[in-house]
Amino acid sequence: MVSEDVIRKLTLEAIEQLGPQATTTNVQRVVQTAVSRLESSPAQRPPSQDSGRIIITAYGYNAPGIIAAITEVLARHECDILDMTQKLLQEFFTLIMIVDITKSPTQYASIGEELSTLGERLKMRILVQHEDVFNAMHRI
Repeated sequence: MVSEDVIRKLTLEAIEQLGPQATTTNVQRVVQTAVSRLESSPAQRPPSQDSGRIIITAYGYNAPGIIAAITEVLARHECDILDMTQKLLQEFFTLIMIVDITKSPTQYASIGEELSTLGERLKMRILVQHEDVFNAMHRI
């Protein structure tokens, strides 16, 4: 079964491609055709969000051990940090990471929930987005 996120993405792409011909009927026809193809051809299904890369963004007041706490969670779930940047702006801490979760035995949602809980404990905000969602949001 195709997820609601995939259907939403297909709908937006159909509207963009159809341009002035993007009536409700035309968009619905194009999306239904695409969904049928995805459901009938396992090779063309989009990858699960339990694999690939995630984008982690953290921000809040600076304190010792922020990076250590975040990377400890990622290491425990066998995630691979591909790129990371952090910046201190006076007393404010910001962090962006690109993390490969392909080899992690843990589901993407569980990793995100654990990092979000960690953020609450550290009194900061930690956001986790799958790269596919991040790319789709920034394409619109």
